[in-house]
Amino acid sequence: MNEPDEARSPEASETSAVYRAIADGNDVYARAVRDGDPELLLTIATPDLQLIDPTAGAASGLDEIRDWLAARAAEHPVLALERSIDAVIPMGDMAQASGTWRLQSRGPRGARREFGGDWVQIWQRTGGRWLLQQDVTLSTREIEPD
Repeated sequence: MNEPDEARSPEASETSAVYRAIADGNDVYARAVRDGDPELLLTIATPDLQLIDPTAGAASGLDEIRDWLAARAAEHPVLALERSIDAVIPMGDMAQASGTWRLQSRGPRGARREFGGDWVQIWQRTGGRWLLQQDVTLSTREIEPD
């Protein structure tokens, strides 16, 4: 998604600011998942954060998310995670973002595996900061090596 032209209107300027905040948040999200660092993820999260993934289950609340992310990192170490944003829709103190992701990991026998799919998120503005409230993986597909 191209950021809106800030010179067009106050709404475009607000959308651009929200886009940048969510893009920064997704960079933190990717680092946290790649590094298996639940504490880093929680720096951008609301206390009632929900992570929903049809292949890995769901977790909600900070303690459960700590355990969920640590278990996933131990089972399938993430080598790289890229997230791109296709759309950001601000709605007052809430925003919806959607995009695609691509992840490289090590499987149970050390084999390199790659997956991709789509995601949607809900962000909440709290105290002037945009915090992740919900992250839903909509689809997951294995990407075959070339």
